[in-house]
Amino acid sequence: MRILSIIYIVTTLHFSIISSTAAQPSTKNLKVEIQNLVSDYYNSQNYHGSILVANSDGIIYQAGFGNANESSKNNVQTVYKIGSLTKAFTATIILKLEEEGLIDLEATLDSYLDEFETDNVSKIKVKHLLNFSSGLQNYTMNQDIVALHSRGAAPKQLVSSFIGQELLFEPGTKRAYCNAGYTLLGYLAEKITGDSYATLLREYIFKPLNMTNSYYLNSDSETESYNASGDKQQVYQIHLSIPFAAGAIESTVEDLYVFYQALFNGELLSENAIQNIQKINDHGYSCGWFFKDTDEFTVVNQGGKVPGFHSRVSAVVKDGIYIISLNNISQAKLRELHIEILSILGYNL
Repeated sequence: MRILSIIYIVTTLHFSIISSTAAQPSTKNLKVEIQNLVSDYYNSQNYHGSILVANSDGIIYQAGFGNANESSKNNVQTVYKIGSLTKAFTATIILKLEEEGLIDLEATLDSYLDEFETDNVSKIKVKHLLNFSSGLQNYTMNQDIVALHSRGAAPKQLVSSFIGQELLFEPGTKRAYCNAGYTLLGYLAEKITGDSYATLLREYIFKPLNMTNSYYLNSDSETESYNASGDKQQVYQIHLSIPFAAGAIESTVEDLYVFYQALFNGELLSENAIQNIQKINDHGYSCGWFFKDTDEFTVVNQGGKVPGFHSRVSAVVKDGIYIISLNNISQAKLRELHIEILSILGYNL
């Protein structure tokens, strides 16, 4: 019988994933095997980026490949646009607000938003935004928003562009990937607290975890995008205020590793809040994570893309396995690389 993948250990406040029968290889040669795989993968395909691989003993392997810009190489402290990896940060803020009694995941949006004249706010619950079941349409290619791509937009302006559109389906009945839902969550957090999204990130996550190389809209990063030939490429420019709480953070592999550990070991969230990540899991997605179950273990994944940048994280949380890849080349095939690294670590998908 299939074992329930997610359990919660109250005594340790850990988010745990059962994988008791997964093979556990010797750590002796793991670094060499991973280094050989990653080096061949990056060098043969001329990828540019940084990677970090860790298990329960800590970081096994970390390295940078290719150029950050014309004068510097990528390393583990290179700052990249992380795209949709931002969504786990936004979900964490919402779960923190729930802990503080400021938001109810079961409440409909009209409990908090009275500025939009649409029936949609009385149909969509907060949890529907977290698990991609809201039915909202994506907004980034709406004509009104496309005109703002280069100069940016305020969160309310973004939300106003999609909140009244016809829903794709009745909230809670289906799942569809939805940047609009996480943009709305960012706006909702700002409305409830009176603080900006940047402030909430800093006070709830960046500052407590000493994530000094993570940013929202204020990075001085000079990381540029490259193509597979190793040449700097011009990419479509979109102001990061457009993806907002769905995809605007910039960070490093080191900072992301700190965040993921803190998120899943109870350092950031209470046991009840951690339980809600799985409680509202709908069709394999919740709070910024896709859940991939096998008979022996569960892998959580999230990928991200913005023009010229590609990112991915894969984790087997119970065993402390984290694979974090950030690239300044949009063609990177990171899913395949992560599957091969997981295989070396004893997790065959």
